[in-house]
Amino acid sequence: MDKEFKKQRDKIFLRVSLVLIAVWLLVSASYITFCLYSQYTNAQNTVLSKQANLERVFSNKAKIKSDYHDNNIPSGALFKELNFLFDDGFIKNSDNQIVVIENDSGNVVANTAGNKEVIKLGYKYENYNSTGYGLIDLQTIRDSLTDEQLKEISDYLSIKRNDEKKYELVCTKFQLVYFDIIPLELKLVINSGRDMWYISDEIVASYNLEKNAIARVEILECNDMVRNTIPTDFLLNKTDNKDYIGQLTDEQLEKFSDTIQTGFLSYTFYFSEVKQLKISQSDTIDILIRYAEHTDLGTECKSRILFGVIGAFMFFFLIALILCFMIWKMVKSQIIQEKKRVDLTNALAHDIKTPLFVISGCAYSMKDGIDGNERGDYLDKIINQTDNINEMVHKMLNLSKLDSYMMKLNRSDFDLYALVEEICENYVNLPDGKRFSLSHSGDSLVNADKELIKTAVQNLTDNAVKYSISQAVIKVEVNGKRLVISNPSEPLTRAEIKQLWQPYIRKDKSRSKNGNGLGLPIVKSILDLHGVKYSMSMKESVLTFSADFNS
Repeated sequence: MDKEFKKQRDKIFLRVSLVLIAVWLLVSASYITFCLYSQYTNAQNTVLSKQANLERVFSNKAKIKSDYHDNNIPSGALFKELNFLFDDGFIKNSDNQIVVIENDSGNVVANTAGNKEVIKLGYKYENYNSTGYGLIDLQTIRDSLTDEQLKEISDYLSIKRNDEKKYELVCTKFQLVYFDIIPLELKLVINSGRDMWYISDEIVASYNLEKNAIARVEILECNDMVRNTIPTDFLLNKTDNKDYIGQLTDEQLEKFSDTIQTGFLSYTFYFSEVKQLKISQSDTIDILIRYAEHTDLGTECKSRILFGVIGAFMFFFLIALILCFMIWKMVKSQIIQEKKRVDLTNALAHDIKTPLFVISGCAYSMKDGIDGNERGDYLDKIINQTDNINEMVHKMLNLSKLDSYMMKLNRSDFDLYALVEEICENYVNLPDGKRFSLSHSGDSLVNADKELIKTAVQNLTDNAVKYSISQAVIKVEVNGKRLVISNPSEPLTRAEIKQLWQPYIRKDKSRSKNGNGLGLPIVKSILDLHGVKYSMSMKESVLTFSADFNS
């Protein structure tokens, strides 16, 4: 039986697991597709919003202020007017790129590709403090400093102080060529951490880079209020902003916008705009703005996909455990019912075989011809054996009905002791000096199906009379709603007592006593239907049954 249970359990687990794995794979594939598509759409919408923002900014552009001079800074008006590209967050990381070109001259005004970083600038111009954004090239800084100076800067910037102060490298003197910053003086300072003013910083070291100076380009100095800080991460970790626009073909560059697949899950979104800027009261200039943003859908969605797929797996694993438990419980019940049915059939066939043999023998004897007296005896035997078979079939049908899911109880309130007393009064002239002893205490009013409880008590008393020893006193006690029946009996082990509840199992294995082994199984089914707690035990050669109708 255990091997059959294990075999069926393994089959159920395998089938449920295969089905749920297939569902999990389907759900995971759908979720991954959704994540990738949503990331693709978000990236595309980001680029479209930047393109729309570009249109909005240029449509709202005001005239250049008359006091702004562009003679000292090459294309100073372009620097002034295009600073919004960096201020509004067009360039945020190494996955996007912007290129600005003068249409007429072909000069590159700005290109964020390569080892460049956008930094905010503060400088003095004609006694005014001005601000803007520029591009500083890491390679230019490295080429302008000695190895000892680079090591000194790196060592200081790597120090983690315990106070609020920190080491920073600032650009205090520089030139601007379009958006490219030409550093002429760098200073290693201790940022006080209290405010943003450069004037409050403590200078640790200065580095003169005036050899980089370009003739006829004005030299600008850092104002006292804004520090032109070069990001520490940029200095310590070499940045390589890819040239996504440079990787595009001429045909792709001619388009106003395009989406280019550069890998299995990699895309580059691109657009270009030609805009006109006023650089003086009467002059305008056409500029070409090219923007590209790269996204790797797999990298961007990796954490979401892993979380979703693992979460779905855990969910379906839990569902699988619950389903396996529920299905196994149902199948196990069916297997037990089937085993019970087979055992009932085998036991019934075994018990019917003896009376059928007797009936057959009597019938053949009568056929061969017997005298009148013997004929009556044979007929009595046939009737007796027929009654036994009829009783056996009737009890088997009752047991099947009790075990069915369609059985409904006809509950009512009745006195348990009165019912027991009525049953015991039918036992008169018991054989072998056996007798009943009844006792009663407390309120014995119970709510149950009276006819079924009567059948159960009748079977219990029948068994007590049948299997008790000679001169036995069969005690029947009703203590409130608790029924106890005890009778002296031949010793039984705990395993043998447990087997008595199974159909066609009898204490008398020789089957010398009348009975078919269905009495206690019927009692068990009736009490289980009522939800009554019951037990049977053996102590000092006394077999005791108890049932509590309070439960």
